[in-house]
Amino acid sequence: MSTSSEIPPNILLNGDFNLPSVSWYDNNYIIQSNPAYGTEVNAKMLDIVNNHLLTQHVKQPTRGHNIYNIARALVLSTHKQKS
Repeated sequence: MSTSSEIPPNILLNGDFNLPSVSWYDNNYIIQSNPAYGTEVNAKMLDIVNNHLLTQHVKQPTRGHNIYNIARALVLSTHKQKS
């Protein structure tokens, strides 16, 4: 974007990212210690999320009881959820 007055694009990113070492809860994305696939891969994903102001919309487990272990449930977008 060249100016701050431009409207950012609508982005919807979802799929099987398989990053169980990222805490996706409450949009406070944190890489847990000793992450699966290494720090670089996890940090790159968080860079993409943060650089594009993406929000994670899935807040409850969709498989089993662990939301952090079901990366295939990631649904990120530029659309902010209303509380």
